[in-house]
Amino acid sequence: MLLLVDRTRLSRPGWSRASALLLHGLLMAMMVSAALSTWGGNVAVRDDWAPLVVALSLFALTAYRSPAELAIWTGVHTAVAAVLGLIQAPFAVTPVPDPLFAISGSAVILIVGSGAVGYARSMNGSVLSWEKRAWRRADSVAREARGGVARSVRQQQISRAGRDAMPVL
Repeated sequence: MLLLVDRTRLSRPGWSRASALLLHGLLMAMMVSAALSTWGGNVAVRDDWAPLVVALSLFALTAYRSPAELAIWTGVHTAVAAVLGLIQAPFAVTPVPDPLFAISGSAVILIVGSGAVGYARSMNGSVLSWEKRAWRRADSVAREARGGVARSVRQQQISRAGRDAMPVL
């Protein structure tokens, strides 16, 4: 999370691909280390906070990454969480099929990550639409002002010429 806070400061340039790769690598390492820390003792898969942290981190990235990139990382993180759920399934005390542990361990990432992708698509579309309207408006204002500026410059040149010519006459 410190990396996320550090990379979103106004004094820093936008997120680079290397920063994003580093963050996602750290998120995957965090999920693996959380699974290892409860190895053999995670009998109910009810205390898995790592997938929730990953999901919220994906949502926090909506303003900084493209929807396509968020979709790819949502899939990658969901797959990692599902594999970790399958690996931990033999230690479970609840008699359910192993794939259900994969689903329960990764569903939160898929759901929140999909919401992040939709939000990023909507937000990016709104920003691009606003930017197009702003540029069109700025262009039309510049066109309107161009004629007035030209008349003003011409008027200044005429008045200077008149002042310079008056003493001669």
